[in-house]
Amino acid sequence: MTKMIKQIEKIKQINSNDNLVIFVGSGISKNSGVCSWWELVKEIADKIGENKCASCEMKNIICGQCGENIELCGIDSFNCKFKYDFSSEDFLRIPQHFYESFGDSKEEKEPYYQFLKDKFNKKYESNIIDEIIIKLQPEHIITTNYDHLLEDVKDPRVSKYAIITKDDDILSKKGRNYIIKMHGDIDDIENIVLKEDDYLNYSQKHIIIETFIKSLLIDKTFLFVGYSLNDNNLKLIMNYIDFFVKEKNVENRQPHYLVVDQIKDPLHDIKYWKNKGIELVDLSEVTDYMIENSKCMKISNSIGKKLYTFLNYINNETLAYTNDKLQQLNTSLEKLNEGVSCFNFISYKTIIETFRFESLYGIITPVMIFKDVEEYNNFKILTKNHDLCNLLMKSGISGIQLEDGDNSDEIIFEEEVQEDDRLYKLSLYNKYDEIMEKVKKIPSNSEKAYYYSLINNNMNELSNIMNDLKKQYESVDYRKFTNKNYYELAIYEFNNTCLRSLLYINEDIYDRLNSLLDIASAQYSKAYKTIKDITKNVFLRSSSILLISSQQRIYIFLSDISDNLFTKFGYASGCDVSPKEIS
Repeated sequence: MTKMIKQIEKIKQINSNDNLVIFVGSGISKNSGVCSWWELVKEIADKIGENKCASCEMKNIICGQCGENIELCGIDSFNCKFKYDFSSEDFLRIPQHFYESFGDSKEEKEPYYQFLKDKFNKKYESNIIDEIIIKLQPEHIITTNYDHLLEDVKDPRVSKYAIITKDDDILSKKGRNYIIKMHGDIDDIENIVLKEDDYLNYSQKHIIIETFIKSLLIDKTFLFVGYSLNDNNLKLIMNYIDFFVKEKNVENRQPHYLVVDQIKDPLHDIKYWKNKGIELVDLSEVTDYMIENSKCMKISNSIGKKLYTFLNYINNETLAYTNDKLQQLNTSLEKLNEGVSCFNFISYKTIIETFRFESLYGIITPVMIFKDVEEYNNFKILTKNHDLCNLLMKSGISGIQLEDGDNSDEIIFEEEVQEDDRLYKLSLYNKYDEIMEKVKKIPSNSEKAYYYSLINNNMNELSNIMNDLKKQYESVDYRKFTNKNYYELAIYEFNNTCLRSLLYINEDIYDRLNSLLDIASAQYSKAYKTIKDITKNVFLRSSSILLISSQQRIYIFLSDISDNLFTKFGYASGCDVSPKEIS
């Protein structure tokens, strides 16, 4: 899995958790014919006669034969790269000089504003990159563009966003999702941010918008599109991130993402931006296959095609990254293993959804039946991966089989009998004496706690174990938690909830568990949501609920609960739950 594919999958997850904010620069509007910031400043420079010609070294080139100056500027075939080689300061200073070239009164400044109206107030139409940004439905969209392309997208989902162009809008407009035009709107031309004074006075004139954007740094991830690395608009926002990362000493935070055409100096650029809390996304990694798969015919330039493709892959879960079937399966396996490997049980439905088999005939427990030789053989190769076999067995699948006319084949995976399986079988027959002998040898305190909770006369042992685990979790740094950490903590909180129930503690004993499941299910896996649904809808009615790990499955023991309830809250969330063992 390439770095960019991993970035796509990560951003996809962040967006599904409502933690993504997309920053949109002038590179996006350019696909609709709107001038870029560089083109705007270049045109202004021509109007006021500011360029680099006076200091250009090319004017002093001497012919080695005749000793005369060589006048390259007058040669039609010479495309001068030095005339508009503006610095970051020039990009602000040139519009400032243009503004100051007019008189001091409002009437005298009118040509400045009219020029900008003429540049941005044409009938531009939203492009497919604007459309895919709206389809992504990020928490907020922030743009430094003045045009109306984003809010004019013909998609009913755009109505989710309140349009913010000035500080008062945040205070007066309803809604919790915004399109923030942080540098103003062409309809309010006198308040747009363009010249040097506008940038210098930004914090004073737009204190609420700036404060709101800075507040998003606490728990949101920024995705920057349509910006170049030397863009002054980008640098202004980088100052916010620098302040948050360095002044506030924030560590181990999810990085923000900046999409660039190509990382030209990987050795220095990647490290430089990483120190600013930014991870670069290199569009040169977008393949021709991915572009073709995205069907982006409505956009002509190659960079626009790659950017659209990148965003489309974030938006579309079903797109393959390659036409190599085996590589597709490998990529799916990596995604699956990263998400659910820590669970002792996963649903076979999760396996099917992840790999999207085309010829899977069905599952005759415990074997998957394939009808296509090529798909079977590819998956057979993949089963040499130990991680995949573990995942399959966790879902109750212990083999695969081919049934295609004269072609037939079968592989059965070897499964070791775990100690917790033996303990579970003993618990079915209430052989508590034997359980007591074996439970001391279990390395996991969480599993010990479960079995001690089965045996009410061992409350002291249960309390001691839970106290030891409590000390272990009191000093943890939740910001550094992995999916496995959340899973282990969820089991601890579940056991803790059982303990309180056994001790007849009537306070809100489910709050800590449900709070944890809210966080974990948002960050990692829908399987956590199943446990949360159980605690919400079943816990109060059941006389005994016990969560254990056995034969890589979750078992729930209940009284007075119907099978339909389990079907509703178990299977629908992707984690098979049943009052009886699923075979």
